[in-house]
Amino acid sequence: MHTPLFINISGWPVLIIGGGAIGARKAAELAAGGAVITLLSPRCDKAAWSRIPHTRREEAFDPAHPEILHGFRLVIAATDNRELNSEIARLAREQNLLCNVASAANEGNVILPGVIKSGGITLAISSGGQTPFLTRHLKQEITPLLAAYDETTVKRLGTVRRLIVTKLAADTDAKRRLLTKLTNTPADRFNAIWNAKKGNCDEIIDWLQREQAGADTN
Repeated sequence: MHTPLFINISGWPVLIIGGGAIGARKAAELAAGGAVITLLSPRCDKAAWSRIPHTRREEAFDPAHPEILHGFRLVIAATDNRELNSEIARLAREQNLLCNVASAANEGNVILPGVIKSGGITLAISSGGQTPFLTRHLKQEITPLLAAYDETTVKRLGTVRRLIVTKLAADTDAKRRLLTKLTNTPADRFNAIWNAKKGNCDEIIDWLQREQAGADTN
């Protein structure tokens, strides 16, 4: 069983074993998060790896020398040999390392999920490696829903939320109702109110309270 986590991997030393396109795709995702990538592979898909910052060691992984994993925090087993990937995962677990196995997600202790980033929102989707086609489909379905929530809108919502939490700290029910109203207000309408109130959060909260009171009486 895997528990979803968002982890800051900036500066993490990551070892990718296998120089194909799959390893390159995972390396690109991790490098974008600030990981320091080392590729271990005698062969390399140069087109796939050309834009990924990494150090390459042109040798094959030898299970007889598991010490090659020392110093890394995350290992990606992405060779074209499923048995070798399983052995890499076993050796990584013995060293208490995090490991993702490209050929069989359940053999590792880390899954790299499908990620959707839109403005100030990041979502991760995973089927535990069982149905990657469904993950891709869900990403396509969900992405348009996030388009309205750019970084500015999310920052504004966060500012209003913090003031609601502070002002209504002693009234849990009222706080919950108002936060629900804030959540259910369409992004375009919220931004219109924000602009009309010139970012005055007290006035925005007053507006939300009037809207909520009207909803409660209907």
